[in-house]
Amino acid sequence: MKALDLVSDPEYVNLMKTKLDPEGLGIILLGPFLQEFFPEQDSRVPESFSVYHYNGLKQSNYNEKVMYVEGTAVIMGFEDPMLQTDDTPIKRCLQTKWPYIELLWTTDRSPSLN
Repeated sequence: MKALDLVSDPEYVNLMKTKLDPEGLGIILLGPFLQEFFPEQDSRVPESFSVYHYNGLKQSNYNEKVMYVEGTAVIMGFEDPMLQTDDTPIKRCLQTKWPYIELLWTTDRSPSLN
């Protein structure tokens, strides 16, 4: 906490540990930590962002022409109706970070990771 210019008195640190880790598991998640110490900063995940994919393997690209593929990643809430766009390796990779992500590519084909 000292490295972040936060109060690092041992008594205060123990109080914050109890507050941010009520189960006593020794795990403090980033979200609650940021909310406690930096509430004025916007830490929300954007609803969408641009994605770019480049695969330098000729045979993995449409018409064997190596190029960037642009798309939009849309983060959907679990309560949103799922618009199932594809089930590609690149989407499954991104779902490890954002489980409810959908990818909308500017081309007719999803890019290949292979």
